[in-house]
Amino acid sequence: MAYDGTTSLNKAVADLIKCSPKSNNKLAKVIGQAKNDLGIASKAKKLPREKHLQIYNHLVELYSQNNKSESTPQKAESSHSNAVEIISQTDKDDTVEVFSHTTNFDNIRIAFYILRKGKRERQVIALDGFFINALTSIGISKQDAPKWVQVQVNEWADFDAQLPITRQVKYLIMVAVVKGLSGSDAVFHPHIDDKAAH
Repeated sequence: MAYDGTTSLNKAVADLIKCSPKSNNKLAKVIGQAKNDLGIASKAKKLPREKHLQIYNHLVELYSQNNKSESTPQKAESSHSNAVEIISQTDKDDTVEVFSHTTNFDNIRIAFYILRKGKRERQVIALDGFFINALTSIGISKQDAPKWVQVQVNEWADFDAQLPITRQVKYLIMVAVVKGLSGSDAVFHPHIDDKAAH
């Protein structure tokens, strides 16, 4: 059953990350990181339902990426994996630190803003490195990826903040890359081809 924000956030997160609901330190760390990612600064013991949902949905996004690299100790980083500061698309020129690895299966974090129920919310997603590499194949650098994602999300009429955000961004990347390399995105719109054939 999906989490509705009215029951214990700790228990829901414990179920999600497969740990005991009594692992208070671990849960506090995971939830605290999610609050930090989302820019939720409240120190209140009891957050509103919307904030619980926001935190939970963010963690679902992160853990759906099989983000094992963050939960296990990192090996010494090689010299080519420098941290790159990428500017998020914000009014305040906030920045987010993204590890700009060249490996296809590294997790790259991108921050941008979405509109949810009429309110602008900061969104942080993790993508496999090969999505970022795919964008570079059509001339969008790693540093420009957040700006590109922001423009795509803003301009895509079918974007839905209630659906999985990461999945929608992956779709937008695939459409752009296929269109950029082949000249057509018709493969993503089979109903248009069907009409043309009749």
